[in-house]
Amino acid sequence: MSKPEDNDENWIAALDNLCSQLNVDPVAAKKSKQSFAEIRRNFTLDGDVLHWMACALYVACRTAITPTVETGKAVAGNCVSLTRLLRLCNISLIQFFNKIKNWMDMTLMPADFKDRIGRLEHKFAVSTVLFRKFQPLFQEIFSGLTTEPVKSNSKSKKQKLQPCTTNAVFEFTWCLYVSVKGEFHNSADDLVDMYHLLLSCLDFMFANAFMSRRIDLLNPSFKGLPSKWLNDDFELPENPPCIVSVLCEIKDGLAVEANTMKEYSWKRVMKSFFDKKLLKGNSETQLGILDIGNFDLNQKSLNNLYETYVLSVGEFDERIFLGEHAQEQIGTKKVSGDEISQVIANFGPLTPVSEATNSLGRLAKFLHQCRPQPSSALLRLFSEYGVSEETITKKVIEPCNMWSEQFGNSLKECDCSAETIRFRCNMVTCLYYKVFEHIIREEHRKKPQVSLQILLSQETYQLTVFACCTEVVLHSYGVHSLRFPRVLQIFGLSAFHFYKIIELVVKAIVDKLSRDVIKHLNAVEEQVLESLVWKSDSPLWDQLSRSPVPPSSKVYVHDSPNAKNTIDRYITPMADQAKKQLFKDNLIQSQSMMQLNQ
Repeated sequence: MSKPEDNDENWIAALDNLCSQLNVDPVAAKKSKQSFAEIRRNFTLDGDVLHWMACALYVACRTAITPTVETGKAVAGNCVSLTRLLRLCNISLIQFFNKIKNWMDMTLMPADFKDRIGRLEHKFAVSTVLFRKFQPLFQEIFSGLTTEPVKSNSKSKKQKLQPCTTNAVFEFTWCLYVSVKGEFHNSADDLVDMYHLLLSCLDFMFANAFMSRRIDLLNPSFKGLPSKWLNDDFELPENPPCIVSVLCEIKDGLAVEANTMKEYSWKRVMKSFFDKKLLKGNSETQLGILDIGNFDLNQKSLNNLYETYVLSVGEFDERIFLGEHAQEQIGTKKVSGDEISQVIANFGPLTPVSEATNSLGRLAKFLHQCRPQPSSALLRLFSEYGVSEETITKKVIEPCNMWSEQFGNSLKECDCSAETIRFRCNMVTCLYYKVFEHIIREEHRKKPQVSLQILLSQETYQLTVFACCTEVVLHSYGVHSLRFPRVLQIFGLSAFHFYKIIELVVKAIVDKLSRDVIKHLNAVEEQVLESLVWKSDSPLWDQLSRSPVPPSSKVYVHDSPNAKNTIDRYITPMADQAKKQLFKDNLIQSQSMMQLNQ
């Protein structure tokens, strides 16, 4: 679309033309023009005016309410394609993300809309990383992929009765993947889960090609093929081989996690697709989707399904990666791989797949053979110091089970399967008991005269340990939808109390888990100190009301910070920075930690 001249008549005509081409409803069109006119009066809009129009239209469309055929029902947004909007305004995705941030600041958009844009940015970054993983993995399994750009929505009627080509399978596989990913909308920007979902998709496509004996499609050197695959007398097995573990070996991935995703998430969605006739083939075996007569219908069905999803949620079309002009539309044309990585990094913290799976692998190794209950060694320690079984049950096990259930409920909101929820809750619980045992042992090593009853009477103290362990697991999985400080909301904790436990947890795991996890906890601590602890409902203000802010002459560094014991650390954090001095509780060492909760 050509650039409008810089006068009222021309930009109004240009915006009207955009609304007409996008079929924007009159209410949203009027809202976009009013918003654009106001911003244009109050601010200088640098660059292409069409880019700013794209922002005005997107905000107007996404904040509109569209009635549905059901009485009294309505949905947010008005089903305008973001991808088409950007194409008409000649703006790439990366340019759009930069512009929309400025637009939201100028229009004073509410925090929830800014959060939505932030999540859309992160999802784009995750999708970019995943597509860069997808192509080499696909070529490990399939052969014959041409170097020519893959064109989506191919409509060659003459070839409908021909077997599908590798290029067509490539396009279909990605379309199937993003369609299934749409079923996990609340967790679609969680890197590790979505990577394992991609492995499940590739395994599914391999199974269909394998059982259809598509020698022309499969790469004969692929490790997942039987040794006699090319023999004329090769007999197909009753069930196709699973290649998830093979893919995990070739590229980053955790076999147990990936297989869990396949069994309890991927297969469930595939069953629903076959049941709803979205996929044509054998619904019981989930095979036959590549057969002549099925493939083209399946491709059309998936494209329709995905287009409906994209319009309903107002997100970018992930099939953009398949297009001939993908780099131009994304905004990475003539940009090197390293520069693309930097562009992705600018959207916010995004742990690479390899680092994320390394963090998860280290965590799994640390918890190997652990059970979600106090270890026999911990029980012996309790017994030695006179803690009864009843106290252990009421003060340790029952609260832990309750917190685990709270965490499980939050995972349900992310569309996690029941098996995934159980697995992750158990992982948090196992980590909690290991960390808690380490803290208790360190406490008694430094101060053996202190009763364990004091420690066990502090539910907030134990809960903060559990919450910190939860944060470790969430970060290891790359669960962006539950990123910090969401864990504080899950457990009803203040950042003030959470801060006091971070260093203790780090000491318990520093040699066991990846450096990335430790860096993350350090970043969390900084976030707490920089902003979260200063919120109006923070217990810090009660603390300051009881004792004044220390003068500069009394802000000091302890000569031997390591001399502090665990309880002292929780009551009185290290005063190694002036800001941290504000956290200092003026309690004498003999006082109980119960006073912390008063």
